[in-house]
Amino acid sequence: MKHHGLLFQPDMARANVAGLKTMTRRRVKSTLPIQDWPFVELQMYSDPHGLQAFFKDERGDLFGIKCPWKVGDLIYQKEVSWMRVNAEQQVCFDEDKPTFGTWKRRSSMLMPKWAARFWAEIISIRVERLKDISAEDAKKEGFQNRHQFFDKIAAINGAEAVEKNAWFWVIEYYEVKS
Repeated sequence: MKHHGLLFQPDMARANVAGLKTMTRRRVKSTLPIQDWPFVELQMYSDPHGLQAFFKDERGDLFGIKCPWKVGDLIYQKEVSWMRVNAEQQVCFDEDKPTFGTWKRRSSMLMPKWAARFWAEIISIRVERLKDISAEDAKKEGFQNRHQFFDKIAAINGAEAVEKNAWFWVIEYYEVKS
């Protein structure tokens, strides 16, 4: 079991903490231009070393991409707006700004595990095209509907991710206490 820090925007971080979000998507990254290719089939393969997605093109060629996460791994929430308050490792977050006045924003990349206020265990992973999201999954993502979800994805990943109907890892999780 590994620990992975995943960055969440402030509104999505609050949805996690409130128990309104149990799923997230992360764009499939590859050195191959998979987003633009006309794949005719997607195959998922899992072994003790992890999950792989195999994309088959029109000629029958397979292209494999390894998933960076595994079912059973723990994720901890990295946040865009956080600050260490004192030497006792107390932390405040975006919604705490009014309480602490002067705010020195820290890099989310430097957020240590101990500062995370949300931990979760991955219970399922799959790959799907962005526009294949169901209304139910949009709610698991913390949105009222698919339209709100697409607006947020465009704001985070760029409009082309929605326009090109990009491939995403779909990660479902449940909260665990750290």
